[in-house]
Amino acid sequence: MHENEMAERRLAVISITILVAFLIIVARLLFLQVIMGREYVAIATENKIREVPIDAVRGGVYDRNGTLMIGNRASYVVAMTDVQAAMDDDDIRQQKDTVKKLAAMLGMTPEQVKLRLENKNIDPYKPVPIKEDVSEQVAVSIKEHQLEFPHVIIEGKPVREYPQGNVGAHILGYLGEVTGDELKQKKFSKYNLGDVIGREGVELSYENELAGNNGKQRIEVNAAGYPVASMDVKKPSPGKDITMTIDANLQALSENLLAQALEQARQAYDTTSKKDYNAPAGAVVVMNPNNGEIYALASQPTYDPRLFTNGISDADWKALNDPANHYPLNNRAVTNSFPPGSTIKAMMASAAMQEGIASSQSEYNCTGKWTGAGDQWPQFCWLPEGHGKLTLDEGIVQSCDTVFYEIGLAFYKSIGVKGEKMQDYLYRFGLGKPTGVDLPGEDGGRIPTKAWKKTWNKNDPEYQIWYPGDSTNMAIGQGDVLATPLQMACAYSAIANGGTLYRPHIVKRVTTPGGKVVEDIKSHKVRNVGVDPEIIGIVQDDLRQVVSNGTAKTAFEGFPLDSIPIAGKTGSAESYGKQANAWFAAYAPANKPQYVVIVMIEEGGHGVSAAAPVARKIFDNIYGLTSDASIRIESTVD
Repeated sequence: MHENEMAERRLAVISITILVAFLIIVARLLFLQVIMGREYVAIATENKIREVPIDAVRGGVYDRNGTLMIGNRASYVVAMTDVQAAMDDDDIRQQKDTVKKLAAMLGMTPEQVKLRLENKNIDPYKPVPIKEDVSEQVAVSIKEHQLEFPHVIIEGKPVREYPQGNVGAHILGYLGEVTGDELKQKKFSKYNLGDVIGREGVELSYENELAGNNGKQRIEVNAAGYPVASMDVKKPSPGKDITMTIDANLQALSENLLAQALEQARQAYDTTSKKDYNAPAGAVVVMNPNNGEIYALASQPTYDPRLFTNGISDADWKALNDPANHYPLNNRAVTNSFPPGSTIKAMMASAAMQEGIASSQSEYNCTGKWTGAGDQWPQFCWLPEGHGKLTLDEGIVQSCDTVFYEIGLAFYKSIGVKGEKMQDYLYRFGLGKPTGVDLPGEDGGRIPTKAWKKTWNKNDPEYQIWYPGDSTNMAIGQGDVLATPLQMACAYSAIANGGTLYRPHIVKRVTTPGGKVVEDIKSHKVRNVGVDPEIIGIVQDDLRQVVSNGTAKTAFEGFPLDSIPIAGKTGSAESYGKQANAWFAAYAPANKPQYVVIVMIEEGGHGVSAAAPVARKIFDNIYGLTSDASIRIESTVD
């Protein structure tokens, strides 16, 4: 009986143990299948569903006549999905074979493919581009042999194209990948790692308008990572188009003439430095003086924006930033400032007459050497023998430095009574501050003041004092004054139109792909320069005489000035340790201005010989007196 009880107890314990184990198993199954079921389904779905982004087509960029400057073309991109699985798969040998085959197909080395896969700047859930802009033949071949290329997909991608080559490169800009630091900023919230954004020119300034919004497509993949089905698609919304104020023909002409002028300047001998002029760079601005529209904005040396289409190579990037190549990426019309030389005299004469410091008939005596600030600080006119006796009007026409030394000294003496009036007038004409043009990286130039000089020379007390020479140097556009070619275009526009300063702009309108105008960019009046219209008229007359009888006469011989009068001003400006920069500022027709032209040749010598001929040829083409058919660009619209 005792043994039976023991057996029954053992059986009961075993039964209870089995029951408890069974209940535990059932509970675990219930937990896994019911409670955790949804989560595992989600995980399983995530493992078999991939989201493939669809890049939005960027908007096009056109000139004022409808000529396409930046467009898009379709291209094929070879990419890999599920990169982690591709690199950490149990079958390492198979993965190495895939990389090796793909590299051979793409003309790359296996190491280059691996380097792409390890790119930390790519979203881990986004296909990693291995090679962009591959041929259709390669794309089709990979698709036909898909089983040999697990995790490899072919994507369609629009890429930028430049139908006019490098014409307008500094205006148009280029694209580059968005960085991790940029993605932390609110304004880049719609982008992902691997996306491209505008880096310079209108591509940058009008990024929000041009970019559009990306779409996405969900695809189902099997356990091996092969796409097996397409699911829902969210279509991208294309970017908007922009129409610039630029005239493509005038832009191409300006760039061509500027390049020729630099080459010719390098063959001219500089008697001061005893060698040929360096002439490494230059700029041209052509603008409407009545509304601030920019017709042409040329800078040399230039570059080919097509270098950036599929990501620029290290070698090309190094070349573009090599000082020996004079920094081709710099837009010298906007981002670089230079001493303006005698081109500033038109503004200085306006200021002097407005302040009563001089009249148009005030008389001066130029001997070639001026000691008005003291015998120990002599200054010289560009004409060694001097101009003799002459009026302010004649001083503008002949660009006499002595006349403007006297004006600068008079302004210096008035500082205690009227403050820094000379600087104030230059500010009014748009110098010393950014113009507000819709292009990135604008330099504001510099109009030196007593406060600026004190701060600039904070470690050298002797040079903190504002001397008479500071004012006299400024009066001839030398010393510490700096201006961009675009600022000078704005200043001369104000003289040409009778005294109104306009904000320059490069874009005329923004439209949808269907042509609906989203934004029509109007002209913006910044201010009236505060000079009596009668005084402006006197300066206008003097500038016409500069071209017909003054320092620019030789550059315009044979030009029909009676029917197409031109007003202008030459300038040669020295920078410490460099050869003189050549300037020419002009507008036409002088009696009803429609075009302002500014030419600056860096270290190119004299304005009349290096810069004025460029302006002359631009006017020749504008008015149909001659043409250069080799650089003619056909409009894309009637």
